[in-house]
This record gives sequence, structure tokens and C-alpha cells, in this order.
Amino acid sequence: MKKSALRRLAVMLATLLLLPGMLAGCSSPDAPATDTIAAPDTTAAPDTTAAPDTTAAPEPEPPQIISSRLLSKVDSLVFADMRVAVAQNNPVTFKQNVYERLEGSTVTRIGVPVMKLADPTKDCQTELHLVTTDLPATILQTYPLVIPANTYSSTTVNAWVYFDLNIEIAEGQTLAFGAQNETVYWGYANVGVPAAAEAVEESRGAHVNINTTAHRPINQSLLFDIQYEKEAEQSSGEGLAGKYISLLGASLSTFNGYSNSTMFNSTIADNAVWYPKEGVMTDVNDTWWMRTIEALDLRLCVNNAWSGSCVSMMVDGPEKAACMDRATQLHNDQLGIEPDIIVLIIGGNDALRGYPVSPYEGVHEIYDEATGTYIGNCKKFSHAYATMVHKVKARYPEADIYVCSMLNWQPTKHNGSLEVYNIMIQRIADEFGVTYVDLFHGTDISPATKDTYLHTDGVHPRAAGFAEIADYMVKVLRERYS
Repeated sequence: MKKSALRRLAVMLATLLLLPGMLAGCSSPDAPATDTIAAPDTTAAPDTTAAPDTTAAPEPEPPQIISSRLLSKVDSLVFADMRVAVAQNNPVTFKQNVYERLEGSTVTRIGVPVMKLADPTKDCQTELHLVTTDLPATILQTYPLVIPANTYSSTTVNAWVYFDLNIEIAEGQTLAFGAQNETVYWGYANVGVPAAAEAVEESRGAHVNINTTAHRPINQSLLFDIQYEKEAEQSSGEGLAGKYISLLGASLSTFNGYSNSTMFNSTIADNAVWYPKEGVMTDVNDTWWMRTIEALDLRLCVNNAWSGSCVSMMVDGPEKAACMDRATQLHNDQLGIEPDIIVLIIGGNDALRGYPVSPYEGVHEIYDEATGTYIGNCKKFSHAYATMVHKVKARYPEADIYVCSMLNWQPTKHNGSLEVYNIMIQRIADEFGVTYVDLFHGTDISPATKDTYLHTDGVHPRAAGFAEIADYMVKVLRERYS
């Protein structure tokens, strides 16, 4: 077991109720929170213990990068778009896939977008609860989170506020928020807000309160920023946990709010997306890349996927073709993070359109070492693919690079078989010393199984198809790092 680095989990928690008291990052510039220890909750129920030291942190920084697990939409949700929650009798907790993420972790800091205080001249508080994941849940411990009197001069706050914590969450436990006596009112986002509407599918399934017996789909969303530490299982592959992964792809790897978010890279805002797609796949946690990230405890560096894009420049312009500048935009230029692992999973559109593979004799055909210029004909798939790999390797010399074959979904227009493309991809992988990932033979996706794994267009995977891809990708990475 090895302690992983601090992580952040930006959680869109959906709920039908209008709830109070929440936390996350960016205190008021004219009234920063002070280091004040919250008092024990003397009115807590018998099964509730005294609160630990909880501090409203001074001058907290707003979220800078969103956990690869969930949303990249924090910067889009401004207070003007949010509504004030109202205190309720019962705390609200997360849906099951977030339970699994928090189990076995130590929560070190938590934040909420605070919109209003009941009376800023008095201490105001909300409550955080450690609860069982079984429904109905049992409260194991309660932590009052206090904003001291006169921290803010007005009842209107509209700022993120952070609290320092040290809460160990065991297996079968999670966090819940809210209480009847709350005097801190957090904000929530309605699905009418574009950023929430785009992300709401990822947050559906939270139950309304801890006394319910089942999860149910709901529409309003609360936004939490949770920072935590977790022991990383090394059985996933020695050295994989905590590594940053970047993707260069087409529609199969897109997801709105990730593959077009400038929080990861400033050049990808105009990337077209195909997912989420109603009736096909709407939850980012079902994508092949998020499944892979979760299984191996990786972190997303950049997802530079563009729906409809090709490797070659037969039709695509230089801004869209993967053999051009996109091959060098796989680093987070907002935070200065370089990728440890790069996956190139692109070429399907070249094949679908029947672009010629063409002969390829070696790197000398695409790169002039003497002048340092690219000389290949990027209207040819082979030249374009070799150029793309060469650019990725040159820009990211320390990264571990993987190139993926085509999936076995349907024949091309002109070349008869996808194997023509796959043979060329494998040859280029061998030449450049990068890992070839044989999705064609390594997954169960085929024309015979398309109804199970693919959308009716016979090309785009459903959640089950992404699970196949992820399972094989995880297998390849584990073998590589074990």
C-alpha cells in the first residue's frame, strides 16, 4: 500500500429538495474567513460525537483543477446562476459510485459555495456527517462546520468557503450534509443552468435524504469540492497510481466538459463532442477512459479528442487533423502538468472515409532531421500517422505512449478490411518504439456483437462497449507496469 497524493473531488450532488449549508472555494475578498475552531455540537443525537477542529480557512484558493472523476464545470457555475438552498430535516448523501470513491480515504478539506448566512453577526454553521452507506443510513459522527461571527459583513456571501478536516472514512461509510438547524445556506444549480444541464446525467442517482431506502434520479445539483488522501492499491500495476494520462482521439473519446475544457488545455475549447448522447451513453464514468482512470487510480491530464477528426489532412484542416498541432497539445498548460501516459486512439474516421493507407518506408519519408522539418504527405494515412507519433514523442519524450488499433466494427469504403490500417499502425508503433494496443482482437466488439456493444450507427460504443475497451486497456497497462 502506498499513500497517494492529495486529490480533489468536485461532486455534483443532485437532489429534489432545496437544501442548506455547503462548502467549496473562494472566500469574500473584503471579509476573509478566520482560523476559528468550531465548537462541539452539544445538541447532537446520542450516536453523534463531538466535532473535531474545523477551521474556516483564510483566503482559500478557488478550485484550480477538477478531479478526473467528475466535472470540469466548476468555473462555469457562477453564483448568479445558482439558487439558495433551504434547511431540511434530513441530511443528504451521495450516490453509490461516489461512496466507492470515498471509502478508505481521509478527507482533509471540504468546501461549499456559500450564498447566504442567517445572521452574519453570529456564528453560523452547517453540519457534515459520517454515515453508513446502507440505506436508510445511520449517523456515526457529526461535524459542525462554523463560519465565525463578523467574518462577512452581509447576509449575502456568494463565495466559496473551505474547512480543514481530518475524517477517516472506512469501508461502508460516506459523508452526508445538512441539518434542520443550519444557518449557512449553500447554492445549488438547476438543470436549466447550461453547465448543470450538461453534467446532470453524471449526478443522477443521489437519494433525497439518509432516511430513504433507495436511490432515485433527480434534477437539481449541489456542488462540493472534497480534498482527500487515499491508500492506493499497487496491485493495479507498480507505479501507475497518481500518474497523469492524456488522450488524442476522435468521437469515441469525447465528452462535453472534458475534451473541450480549457481547464485542461487552452487550445481545445472548439473541439467538437459526440458524447454524452441520450440513448447511447450519458455518464462520463461509463467512458472507456474514465473507467481506465478509475481502475488504475490515474489522473486526467488532457483529453484532446475531437468528434469527426482524422489523423490525416485529406479533408481536415491543420487545426483539426491529429497529425498537426493537436499532437503537441497533450499537456495541461494551465497548471504546467506534463502527461506520464499518452494514448492515441484515432484513425477510425480515416478508415470510414476510405482514405488511402499508402506505402511507408520509414521516418526519413516524413521528417528531415537535418532541417528539423516535417516533409511527409499528410493526406496519406501512413505518413500522417507516422508524423503524429513522431510529434508526440518529440514533444513528450518522457511519456509512455500507446497507439490503438481500430475496433472491429465494420469494413472501410475502399480498403476492404480494417486490418490494412491496423497493420500500418503496428508497423509505425514498432518503428518508434511505442506500445501497440490491439483493440481489434483484444475486445469482444465485432459485427456479430454490435447490437450489444455499439449504437445503431454501428460505430459509436454504448456503455457496454466502453467497458470492453477499458477492460483491455487496463489489462495492457497493468502488464506494462507490473
